Amino acid sequence: MTPQPQQPLQSTHYNEGITKTVAFVLTCPGYYEKEHNRPAAGVTGIQLETLIKYIKKKEAHLKLFNSDNLYDYRITNASPTPHYNGTRPSVSELYNEENLERLRRELSGFEIIIVMGSLATKAVTKALPNETIISTCHPSQCSINRKGDYNEERLRIVTDEIIDKISKVTPK
Repeated sequence: MTPQPQQPLQSTHYNEGITKTVAFVLTCPGYYEKEHNRPAAGVTGIQLETLIKYIKKKEAHLKLFNSDNLYDYRITNASPTPHYNGTRPSVSELYNEENLERLRRELSGFEIIIVMGSLATKAVTKALPNETIISTCHPSQCSINRKGDYNEERLRIVTDEIIDKISKVTPK
């Protein structure tokens, strides 16, 4: 019997992915992530995948983004615990040594770590103080599209910000 290829690990807060170039860190899972047992399952995932496509198209020479598929990349959350109805993880939850060690394990070995959201940035900076991270806004509906409606131009602005930051930390 031929062994089946091993599927990448996936849970509410974590997607292993298959590429080792780029990892994304979000803040915490929410309702849709719990329902679908994968990170970035709702609007956040749609927005993030759109950002990846924009970056890949605009900066093909970087060769960091080798797939349009969101789940080919490592995705984790600063907190593994789902939060709902506008609640967010506390600083003590994020800075818990067990959580910081989990982030170190999950983010080890990546060329670029893109951290999305201020709480995620605080947690990753605490866990990996010597790593170069790219920090940007969270791709949720409320963060990228501040007025609550889909705004492609805002996605393109965020894309340009990410590309600019990546260009400053990667060799030409």
